[in-house]
Amino acid sequence: MARHDSLRRFGASCLVALLVVSNATANLADFNITIATNAQTSANYTVWIEYDGVGRRVTVYMGGKGKPKPATPVLASPLDLSEHVPEQAYIGFTASTGTTFELNCILEWSMSIETFPKKEKKEWIILVAVFASVAVIATAIAAFFLARMSRARRKIQRSQTRLGHTLSHLPGMPREFSYEMLRKATKNFDERLRLGEGGDGGVDKGPPPAGQGDAPCRARPDGAVGGWCYKKGQLLLVYEYMPNGSLDQHLFRRGGAQEQRAVPLSWASRYGIVADVASGLHYVHHEYGRTVLHRDIKASNVMLDASFSARLGDFGLARVIDFDRSSFTDIGVAGTRGYIAPEYSVGHKATSQTDVFAFGALVLEVVTGRTALRDDATCPLLVDFVWRMHGRGALVGAVDQDLGTAGYDSDEANRLLLLGLACSSPNPGDRPTMPEVLQIVSKKAPPPEVPLFKPTFVWPPEGGAAHFSLSDIEMTTSSGGSYVGTGTGSSTRATQETSYDSFRQPPSAPNNSQEYFPALSSGR
Repeated sequence: MARHDSLRRFGASCLVALLVVSNATANLADFNITIATNAQTSANYTVWIEYDGVGRRVTVYMGGKGKPKPATPVLASPLDLSEHVPEQAYIGFTASTGTTFELNCILEWSMSIETFPKKEKKEWIILVAVFASVAVIATAIAAFFLARMSRARRKIQRSQTRLGHTLSHLPGMPREFSYEMLRKATKNFDERLRLGEGGDGGVDKGPPPAGQGDAPCRARPDGAVGGWCYKKGQLLLVYEYMPNGSLDQHLFRRGGAQEQRAVPLSWASRYGIVADVASGLHYVHHEYGRTVLHRDIKASNVMLDASFSARLGDFGLARVIDFDRSSFTDIGVAGTRGYIAPEYSVGHKATSQTDVFAFGALVLEVVTGRTALRDDATCPLLVDFVWRMHGRGALVGAVDQDLGTAGYDSDEANRLLLLGLACSSPNPGDRPTMPEVLQIVSKKAPPPEVPLFKPTFVWPPEGGAAHFSLSDIEMTTSSGGSYVGTGTGSSTRATQETSYDSFRQPPSAPNNSQEYFPALSSGR
């Protein structure tokens, strides 16, 4: 270090030298500084040597004694002392002249050191503080959501417990099965035993309890319910196995109009299917504890057992309403195109009459073997096609051609086609009720009188009771809203079940929209 502060003389020039690794010199004459060469010209000077440990640079200032430090250094040079001096070292000055005299000497010196905190330590403190803050906030957020999830889980568990208790105490409920029993019966719901997929989950086949036939599980009731299980918010239903699947699989051609069905349904089976569905729909409308609106009657939701008896199934869109109400209002339109009544498309209000409309479309499908939506741009609706045939006086010509002329009863075909058109009337007040439908299907009443041309849809419908012609005979039904007069020319007067008022606020939906519904037997 002493070598840095030494001043040397080289010939006639006065130089300041830094001699650590290489020399860095400056000519003092450029700064009007002259070093004395004898005692007569001697003078005292002050030298400031500054070393920047951060910038690794040394700077030297020189001026007359008593004068302030000059603004311009006489020498400035890069220098990294860490390569030559250890972190802890002593600093001082020493000189030896031997037998000669030293012309220039140091009269006094002092040193000051400005210490800076280590940068690494400061960064470490900042990092620790940041991570600690983040950890505290994350812990608080996690604790909040865990507590919220825990409360929600407990609430769900309490709700599930209450629902399970309610299900087990409902009147007429079938046997309750344990989840383990159903899991074992279906071999842990093995995919190889899966019969298909329903709207609310898979349908799995498994062996039944002793004395019963095979019973699929894990779906809405598509047959006679034999039992149920409620596990962790999931309702599993055990019901009668329907080996012949759904009606649409036997009724319609697959892959185009030219493809023939393997075994077309016989006329007797078709008439029985219509009677079975009518009986089931009458049950949910008038015989069950409360009125049930199915809202999705179609061929794929009619299941067939081994003897081709029909069950009205898939109550995934069904709603329960009290007897003192007659409708259920939806936010959107539920159901399947071709089966949706015009007034439901406009007002989104489901009634027993909207179910009757869908039933009419189903009846026409069963008789004609055609889908409710036809692949014909000029007449896309099956009901319009049948009504055109009726207007031409060739109504029976709409019967499924695969039956042949001798394969059906023309009187029964005419009866069902007229019933299908009556149920498909655009105006709900002109449709029969299900008690009247049962009278017609069972041949206790003649076929309905249907106009030759399709009526115009009127919205909003006219107030008051609507008339529907059945016959001039006397009959009684279980529905208090209909009666049949006697005498020539009399007609059945079906009291309209719903008052349609587009300017009134519809009633609110029932709270329990996921009501459990019993399965429907044939009723024959």
